[in-house]
Amino acid sequence: MKKNITINLFGTLYAIDEDAVALLEQYLDNMKRYFSRRDGGDEIADDIEHRVAELFAELCSEGVEAITIEHVQDIIHRIGNPEELDSPASEPDEQGSGMPPEPPLQRSGSQDGADQRSQRKLFRDPDDKLLGGVMSGLCQYFGCTDPLPWRIILVVLSFFSLQVVSVVYLIAWALIPQARTAEDRLQMRGTPVNPTTLNEELMRTATEAGNYLRSPGFRNGTRSVVRTLLNYLAVTFKILLLFVDSLLMLCLLLFIGLFVYGLAGGVGALVGYGLMTEQWADILNHCPGGVWQMGVAAFSALVCLSILIFSLLRWMLRRPDEQPMRTGSKLTLLILFILSLASSITFGVLSCMQLEKAERQVYLQDNTRDGYFMQQYDRDYLSERGWQVKAYCNCNVGNSLFHRMENFVDDGPMLSYMRFKRTENDRPMEVQLEQVAELPAGTYHLEAVAYAKGRGVLVYARSGQPASVKDVAAEVPMDDPDGNGNLKNVPCDSLLQMAYFSELLNGNRWDDEANENKRSWSRVCSASFAHPGGALTYGISNQAGLIGGQHNERPVNGFGLLDLRVVPDSVVPHSLAR
Repeated sequence: MKKNITINLFGTLYAIDEDAVALLEQYLDNMKRYFSRRDGGDEIADDIEHRVAELFAELCSEGVEAITIEHVQDIIHRIGNPEELDSPASEPDEQGSGMPPEPPLQRSGSQDGADQRSQRKLFRDPDDKLLGGVMSGLCQYFGCTDPLPWRIILVVLSFFSLQVVSVVYLIAWALIPQARTAEDRLQMRGTPVNPTTLNEELMRTATEAGNYLRSPGFRNGTRSVVRTLLNYLAVTFKILLLFVDSLLMLCLLLFIGLFVYGLAGGVGALVGYGLMTEQWADILNHCPGGVWQMGVAAFSALVCLSILIFSLLRWMLRRPDEQPMRTGSKLTLLILFILSLASSITFGVLSCMQLEKAERQVYLQDNTRDGYFMQQYDRDYLSERGWQVKAYCNCNVGNSLFHRMENFVDDGPMLSYMRFKRTENDRPMEVQLEQVAELPAGTYHLEAVAYAKGRGVLVYARSGQPASVKDVAAEVPMDDPDGNGNLKNVPCDSLLQMAYFSELLNGNRWDDEANENKRSWSRVCSASFAHPGGALTYGISNQAGLIGGQHNERPVNGFGLLDLRVVPDSVVPHSLAR
């Protein structure tokens, strides 16, 4: 259904379709604009408008109720080139309207030569634009036919020039005018501008009017600036995606090549050429099933990326006149893409799980010696501090023994402490660490700064053999429900009665957060015991049975030790609450 409009043309009303009005107005404007440069051009334009009115009247006399775009196109063809009209050659007044014959049109040879020009002018092309039509206009100006390669080069240069080229493009968008009229479009293509070419250009656009709403030109012309920029970003993203996909595909090809070479020559061959570390070779040897799953995942990902790259290239390089891909081919590629994607994800996840399991096995194997697991760093640190490991079972598997915390004094270095944490909840944790000190005869007591998440953590000392006999033992207090130890309510100055804090402070200032740092710890002080002199063994354990006591029914899950020392009773009074 078309909308009709009533127009008044020299005092006569005519019913005309909306699209026919637009074509007629454009035609008359083009003629007025063209002849305005001539002497007497206004009279010529009026004669053309009178001629159109005569032909409209002729149509109405034939019974036409509404003038359509086809009628207007026919009238333009009948009028033809206004320069060729003269009074004798004009059509007779067949309808007897009483209109005088059309006057001869004035000619100007010099101006004809000026109008029959073919010099190109730079405009932005509104009919073939992706953003503002700058690249298409430049291609028209320099005589190129396809702007797509230049658009791709523009996007690539935008990335490598840190968007400088994009700024230049936006400036050109703002400065270069758009070819809005038929005359502008002719000058943009280098076509001579005369009434004949103007009419041909006008008729060409009118012929495409039926499909105009569905054409890319219309959609691009009606986009807002924001949507145009979004479209530019979308194209940029697709090109970036193509680049990333290509890079991933090269990496996958390299990986598959190494995979095949490793299968043929063994993993040791890759290690020999420096393409793989010995640790990874050991992991792969522990996980042959994961290696095959990884190969299937890589091959599936290669197929998936190949289909994606093919689709992107076809979308970006396909010409408008090229036949679209058949539905069966599209469906086959889609099914193959989905299957390869699902296969790559499935086997990739399975291979990662297998490799992670194998890596953990190798990690535990490399760090398990003397019947227990401990990282080499922790072994070295214990040895430097004089600690001996007597029992270490189900503790810190996969984690470090030593951890660091803020100092209690201003600008002091980080403090190191031991943290013991049960790994598997279905079996108990057994810990026993000892030190040996040569001490003169005297009366001593044990002091420790520690924490415990349950009962049964003991510090102990013994003077001789056997190892299962203890001289003294003291239990580390269990933390309260909020995770605080008994130092929470002890003032900092009172801590100087402990040998550890007295030595740590040594004239320095307490840190502003000292109260916050100490709340997680407890002070442990044993009863006094007599030492006959010589070697004294002391340590910490979470199993009373290991030091001659009753075995714990529910061994503690976690505890920590910041300091443990043997203190002579004559040096530091231990009047703090135990």
